[in-house]
Order: sequence, then structure tokens, then C-alpha cells
Amino acid sequence: MICFDGTLTWKQDLNKRGTPCFGVAKVKSAMDWNKANDYCKETGGQLPTPRNDESRLLEIMLSEIGSEAKIPLGIVHEKSKWMYIRDGQKNDSDLTNVKPSLEILRLSTTTAGLQYEAALKKDKYTAVVCEHRNSALSVIEKQACDNGFVLLAINNASKCYLFHEFPNPLMDANDFKAVSSYCKSQSGELFEPIDSGDLLIMQSKHSEKIC
Repeated sequence: MICFDGTLTWKQDLNKRGTPCFGVAKVKSAMDWNKANDYCKETGGQLPTPRNDESRLLEIMLSEIGSEAKIPLGIVHEKSKWMYIRDGQKNDSDLTNVKPSLEILRLSTTTAGLQYEAALKKDKYTAVVCEHRNSALSVIEKQACDNGFVLLAINNASKCYLFHEFPNPLMDANDFKAVSSYCKSQSGELFEPIDSGDLLIMQSKHSEKIC
């Protein structure tokens, strides 16, 4: 899975496969749970629904927001248990360390690390984090690349990529200078990864030269 979208700067824990992408929203005025939920939907995401093993990146992102940051989660109290809201559907969560109470769960930073807290939907937040669980490579319509190039949207930008496989990558003729010249002959330049999405592109095409 690769984070992409032009609305937020999405981050992903690349140490684990299939982890969700999280993006911090710049909130101009404090939002309650309902407004934060609507905002995340507008970005194509949802409020975070982290499992216990997905909290490390959120902890880092919250520490960047502030020492006492709090964010609303897409986890609601229903039928005496906590339920995840994912893709508009409610499912049982694996959270048992907070007794089901009030209306929703929120996440806060403490000196001991992350802490789940029961809260009300009317509570206000100055920071909101959204989540993508189904992010992937996206082919953009109504845009075009030169012949042979593929247009992909990765994170905050769309780019044209050309994947070319040399017959024998170990030959001297395919050294850096030769490969660079090939890319220039195709009106491109050697691939330079600038974000996590680019790195995954490179990993998936490790046997080819990318322009």
C-alpha cells in the first residue's frame, strides 16, 4: 500500500506491510467529533482507527503537534463495547484497555506515551488526524504522459514514470553515465525518490531502471 492524495501529507510506517496512512489536518478553528469526521471524509479518508500495533507512528505525529495533543478517533461506544468505524461500517475493535463509556474514544499524549480516553462527541479539538486504509497507486485520468511513460499519483504529486529493463544490468555499458544518458534521450531524468511512496515504487521495480 502506498500513501497518496493531494489533500494532506500522508505518512506511513514502512517497517510493517499493510499499515494505514495517517495525515495531520491543519485545523483553523476547533472541531468537534462530527466536524472532524466530516473533514476526514472530504479528504477521502476517515478518523483514525488504529490497532494496538499501529500506534507508534501516531505517537510520533502527536508529539510533533504538541506535548498535550489530543485527537478524536473513529471509535464509538455502542452496545457496551468499542466499535471501529471503517469505510462507513461498524465492527468490533480489539481495544480492551479502556472500559466502554461516554460516546467516543480519543487519543492523547502523556509523559508515559499514548493514552486512550473516553470522550463526548461535542468535545473540541485543535488537531485532527485522518487515516487512509485503502491507499494504493492511482492512475490519473484527464492527464497524459509521453509514449511509454505511466502517470501515477504518489502522495502530494502526480509524476510520469518510465520503467526500462536493460538486458544485462551488470554490463559496463549500463553504468550510471549510460543509464543517465538513456533517460535524457527519453526526455527524462534518473529517478530520485523524495518520499515513502517513491521508495516503494523503487522497491517494487528494483530490477529495472526508472526515469
